[in-house]
Amino acid sequence: MIRWIRDSGDDGPLDRETMARWYQQFDALVAKARSDATAHELLAEISEIPVGDLPAKSPAFPQVCAALHATCYDLRLAEARLAPGNPWAAERLAHVRAWFAGPGRAATWLAAPPAGPPEPELVARLLPLPDRFESAQIRTLFSALFQVDRGPSPSGVLDRFGAEAVEAALRSYAREGSRPLRDQVLADLDAG
Repeated sequence: MIRWIRDSGDDGPLDRETMARWYQQFDALVAKARSDATAHELLAEISEIPVGDLPAKSPAFPQVCAALHATCYDLRLAEARLAPGNPWAAERLAHVRAWFAGPGRAATWLAAPPAGPPEPELVARLLPLPDRFESAQIRTLFSALFQVDRGPSPSGVLDRFGAEAVEAALRSYAREGSRPLRDQVLADLDAG
C-alpha cells in the first residue's frame, strides 16, 4: 500500500481523513484486481504478493484505529482483538500505530482536551476495581488514569496493565495527582 501511495503522487496531509481515504482506495484496488485486468496489472507492479494471495477483505482503517485506541496502542493486544494470527491485520496495525506515534498523534485519545479532575471520593469508590463499570465510573477511571473523558476500553486497560497496576495508578492519582499509566502510554508511543 505504501508503494502504491508513493507511486500515485498523492501527497495529501497525513491526517485521519487522508489515511482513511488511502486505505479505502487501496482496498478497492485489491478487490477490483480480482476481476479487472488493468487493476490486476497495476497491483502486480507494486506488490510482490500475487493478487490471489492478498486478503479479500482487510480490516478497514476505522477498525484498525479502534483496536489500537481500545488497547492503549498495544500492538499485540490490538491484533488479538482485531484478527488474531492475521498477518495483513498485523501489518496494518503496525502502520497505523507508527502513524499514531508520529504525524497521527493528534488523532489519539491522548491528544484530546484534558478532562477535569475527578472527585477524590469517586476515585476511591473504584477501589477495588468493580467487575463491571457504569458509565460514570468509566469517566472517573479515564480522568484519573489518563486525564481524558473518553479513552481506551476498560477491558483494554485491564488487559494491557492488569488490575493491580490500574489500582496502584488510581492510588497514585489519589495521593499525588500523578498518572503513571498515561505517562507509560505516551512513552511507549514516543519510543515508536
